[in-house]
Amino acid sequence: MSQPHLELIEALARRRGISLTPDWAAGAPDDLDFDDPEALIELAAALEWPEPRRVSERPRANAFPLLILTPSGWALAEQWDTPTTIRALAIGGVEQVVWDRDCLLIEMRFPAMAERPNFVRARSIFWSAIMRRKHILFEAVVATIVVNTLALATSLYSMQVYDRVIPRGGFATLWVLTAGISFALLVDFVMRVIRALMVGREAMSIDAEVSEYFFDRMQAVRLDARPPGIGTMAAQLRGLEQVRQIFSSASIFVMADLPFALLFLVVMAVIGGVVAIVPLA
Repeated sequence: MSQPHLELIEALARRRGISLTPDWAAGAPDDLDFDDPEALIELAAALEWPEPRRVSERPRANAFPLLILTPSGWALAEQWDTPTTIRALAIGGVEQVVWDRDCLLIEMRFPAMAERPNFVRARSIFWSAIMRRKHILFEAVVATIVVNTLALATSLYSMQVYDRVIPRGGFATLWVLTAGISFALLVDFVMRVIRALMVGREAMSIDAEVSEYFFDRMQAVRLDARPPGIGTMAAQLRGLEQVRQIFSSASIFVMADLPFALLFLVVMAVIGGVVAIVPLA
């Protein structure tokens, strides 16, 4: 790739983590002037890319990298070097460009088909960590269904004792019901312990994996793009802490058991009718 414009665009794409197709420069003209302020607009039009946007205001630190016109031609604006100068990577080397309102800064807009393999949304990090453990979570869901179904056994046991054992003195029935409820409570205890161990272990694993990713990304932020005060970054980390608390075992148990509240209300409505309104009051 002999044209400086194309080399500059390719360097910009690499800095942004954008993967261009191998033949992306097939329609590029050969007669572009490297010092022409309109060269990038003409190049984008020839490639059928969105029109580049001129940055007229003072760019923020996270807006870099951009393209800047220097006395030696177009260059890659990397970052603020001082409050008034921009560090630019030109063909001849590194240059210091003084910024003012007349400084020509261009934000190159890549086509929608260009891939960004390094760009990952935060929610996809959580979702991918969960999906890698979906077999464990499926077993935990099954255990939750069994545990909440067995929770009805104690209520049904009390109802049967008052309706059948006490009025008729059916001690044989009492022994059978007691044996059955004892076995149900034993299974319930075992399932709750197993579920707690499974979910607690996986929640800790997800927490460690997600925290490692976000803290690595935080450490990779350039110094000039970081918040000016340590308190701002600490507040951002506290926001991450609130998200991490969702993956604690207690929160997961609450979210898993909440749908079964409707099941209990339905059972109460079938057995007691309007009595099901009492828990809702």
